[in-house]
Amino acid sequence: MSMSVDVGNAGEKSHRCTRCSQLSLRPAFLENAPDGAIPLGRPIEWDPDCSVCQTFASLALADLPGLQSEHQFGELYRLVAFDTSDFIHDSSDFIPGSNRNGAVSIFARRPMSFAVSPQEMLVAEMVNMHFMNGVFDHAAHGRLQLAPTKGFDVPYALRAQGASLDAHLVRSWITHCIAGHERCRPRIRRRLPSLRLNDCSSGLIVINIQDTPYLALSYVWSEVEEDITHVVGARMNTQCYQYVWIDRYCIDQSSATHRAEQIQNMGTIYDGADATIIAADSADGRRDGLTGVSRSRKGLTTHLIDGLEYAIAPLLPSRAIEKSAWHNRAWTYQESVLSRRRVVVLEDQIYFECVEESRSDALHGVLVSFVTRRLPPAPYAYVFEAMKKEDSFVSHVYNHLRVYTKRNMTHARDALNAIQGVLDRIQIMYLENGALNFFYGLPIQMTDKTKDHVKIKSIESTILEALSWSRKNSAERRIEFPSWTLAGWYNIVPAVSKHVASNTFSVTFKMQDNATGSLVPLDTALFHAWSDARNQFRYSHLHVVCPIFSVQLKPSDMQVQCCFERIEGNVMTIGRAEGISAEVHDAYCRYRGTLRYLALDMSDYFGRLRGLLVRDLPDDCVERLDYLNIHFEHMHALHDDLVSAKRDVVLL
Repeated sequence: MSMSVDVGNAGEKSHRCTRCSQLSLRPAFLENAPDGAIPLGRPIEWDPDCSVCQTFASLALADLPGLQSEHQFGELYRLVAFDTSDFIHDSSDFIPGSNRNGAVSIFARRPMSFAVSPQEMLVAEMVNMHFMNGVFDHAAHGRLQLAPTKGFDVPYALRAQGASLDAHLVRSWITHCIAGHERCRPRIRRRLPSLRLNDCSSGLIVINIQDTPYLALSYVWSEVEEDITHVVGARMNTQCYQYVWIDRYCIDQSSATHRAEQIQNMGTIYDGADATIIAADSADGRRDGLTGVSRSRKGLTTHLIDGLEYAIAPLLPSRAIEKSAWHNRAWTYQESVLSRRRVVVLEDQIYFECVEESRSDALHGVLVSFVTRRLPPAPYAYVFEAMKKEDSFVSHVYNHLRVYTKRNMTHARDALNAIQGVLDRIQIMYLENGALNFFYGLPIQMTDKTKDHVKIKSIESTILEALSWSRKNSAERRIEFPSWTLAGWYNIVPAVSKHVASNTFSVTFKMQDNATGSLVPLDTALFHAWSDARNQFRYSHLHVVCPIFSVQLKPSDMQVQCCFERIEGNVMTIGRAEGISAEVHDAYCRYRGTLRYLALDMSDYFGRLRGLLVRDLPDDCVERLDYLNIHFEHMHALHDDLVSAKRDVVLL
C-alpha cells in the first residue's frame, strides 16, 4: 500500500496510507456514502504504520471484550457518522448516518461524531432503527469529532481545554446551579456544631464555621498522597472557596467518638457542601497528584483529514468514571449519592452533574437538562442517580444496596459505616410512612402508615420480613458481621421478597447479649441499638424458635428432599416430602450436600414454604446461606410435621 505524509499533532509528520489520504468526512462525501457510513474493510488489512488506521483500530477494539480474536480482526468495519446530540441527549429513534431530520447536509451546523462499528452490527441495527444500538455502544468507548474550532461553539462541539483545571469555569457552574436550581437546594438545613473545615489560606483546621460555603473532597484514601488534598483546596481557594471538608484532616482520626459522630452525619456534611470534588482520574489505584491541578492534562490526539482537523473525543463521563478506582470503592458510593453537586476530575475532562443538569469542560453547552426534557436521557448522558422517594421504603434501600455491596473496601469492619449516611437519608425521606429504622443495615418497618390508617406490625412479623432477602450470585462471608445480615457478605446482589409475613408457625426471636451472654427480647435489643448505633454490635447471635429440618437439593429435577424429625416419646422418626422450586437449581449451584432449612412462614394457598437455608457451625450454631421458597403440592398435609419439628436454633 503506498504511503503519503501529512502533518499531525504538534507539527509532527505522520504517515498515511492511500485510503486514509483520500478519506474525507465532509458533508458532500458523506452524502454519497451508503447510509452515511464509510467502508473501512477488515482491521487485519489496515496499515500498522498509518496513524489514522491505528486510530480506527483503537476506536474499534479498545476495551471491547472479545474483539482480540482472529475472527473479529477479520470482520468488516465501517466509519459511521451521527449527530453527537442524538448520542448524548436524546432517547429517540436513530438512523445511522443521519441527524434527527435525516439530512447529513446540515453537518456544518451540528457537531457530528464518527464511530468505528462492525458492518454486520450496523446492518442489523438499521432494521430496528432504535437509539440503543451497537453503533452507540462502540461510540461510548471512543469516537472522532471535529477538533475544537474557533467560532464553532454549538452544544456538544469539542471545547478547547487548558493543561490545568479551569477553576473559573467550575465556579461558574456551581454559582449558576446555586442561583437557579430549586431542586439542588440543601435537603438538610442544619450545620453540625462540631463540623471541622480545612482553611485553605492558612492550612489550619477550624471548627464550627456557621453558614460558610465549603467544598467536600471524595477520593480513594489508599491512593492519595497527603499533599493532594491541600493542592485541591489551594486551587479552589483562588476562586472564593476558602474552606474544604477533607475526611483525612477534618475527622479526628485519634478519637473513636469523633469518628463515629462524623460517620453518623455524613449526609449532613456532603449535603451541606456547595459541591463535592471527586478525584476519579486514576484507574489503577496509583496516582501522581491530581490531573489538571498538580499535573498537566494530556492534549487531544488529532488527525488532519481532507483539510479539517479531527480529534479523538474524550470518553463519555459515565464510561470514564466506571473505569476509575474511585468508582469501585465502597466509601465513595455514599459520598457521591449524598452530594447535591459533583465536580468529577477525570484524566481528560472535568465533569459536573447536579440534580438538574450535567456539563463537561470537554464539550460546549449543557450535556443534559434533567428538568426540561420530556424523554429520559441516553444511559451515557448521566452518572449519578438523585435520591428521590420511591414506592417502597424497603425497595429503595435494596436498590442502593445492590450497587453498594459490589464495591471494595480495605477494612471489612467499615461495611456498615460506609453506607450509614445513605441509610440515614432514606430514613428521613420516609418518616411520614411510619416507624422506620435499621438493624445491621436491614430495613425494619414497624408501622405501615397510609392516608387512612396506621398498621402496627408485630416485632416477629417485622423481623421475618427483614430476614427475607435472597442473593442472586455467589458471595463470600464477611465474618466480622452475622451471616443473617447483608453486611455479613462480600459482593452480594440482594433481592427482597415482597410477601407479607403472617408468622404461620408462631416463630419467636431473642438476641444474645455478647457482653453478658444473657438472652434479651428482640424489641429490647432493637431499642438499645436504635438509641445508640454502637449498641447493635452487642447482639450478633439471633435465637430463633421455628421448624427446622434437613434438606437435600436435587438439581436434576429442581427438587428439594426434606427430612422431618418427629419425636414421639423417646423415639425419633423421619418423615420425607418432595418440594419443587425454580430457585432450587440456582441454590444447588452454590450449595452442595445435606443442609438444613429454617421454616419461617407458609402460604397454604400457594403451597409455598418460605425460610432460610443454613449450614451447621460448631457450638450448635448455624450460618445463613440463602432465603429459599419451596413449593409443595400438598402443603396442608405437612403442617403437623412442621410444627412438631420446631426447635431453638442460633443464627450466627
